[in-house]
Amino acid sequence: INKKQVFQPITKDSEIISVCWYTNCDESLSIHFVEFLNLIEKYLPQAMPRRYGPFEPPQYKFLETGKAHLLEFLINEPSPVLYCTKPVLYLFLSDAYLDNQKYNIKEYRCNKIELQILKEAYMQKNWRTAVEMLFVEVSKLYDPFYAEIIDENQSGVCSWWWKGIPDLRGKIFIIGD
Repeated sequence: INKKQVFQPITKDSEIISVCWYTNCDESLSIHFVEFLNLIEKYLPQAMPRRYGPFEPPQYKFLETGKAHLLEFLINEPSPVLYCTKPVLYLFLSDAYLDNQKYNIKEYRCNKIELQILKEAYMQKNWRTAVEMLFVEVSKLYDPFYAEIIDENQSGVCSWWWKGIPDLRGKIFIIGD
């Protein structure tokens, strides 16, 4: 992927692709964070968080704190704020397992991992190939019950409250094994 490529400025009209994985909440996402970050570095390094923290604006800078600090932070934070490098806009991690333990929540919620990428990048063959390879490898790692690549405004799933398979599915999707 050409790291020096320039993309249009982000506006409220920018089209975004969401790459999502939904997993059962009987174990924490954190058990695979080392492998997950290694996959991101390999296939889509722009998705590595450049800034992160527990709230907006994220106070930690990856270049200053390093990977060990990022891992320690992610293991203990159920819903971190993670800013990536354009054309990857955000990485969302919603760890329902950690949140359920922290707040003793009884209703069903699932774990969710989501990457938001500018559609103009995804439409380019080299970017699409990298995103789709990451999609497959993360799916192997986390074994989601549902995963998809979809236009953000078409997604029928709201955060970690799983309501069943959406009527409108993504360009590429996985259901169970």
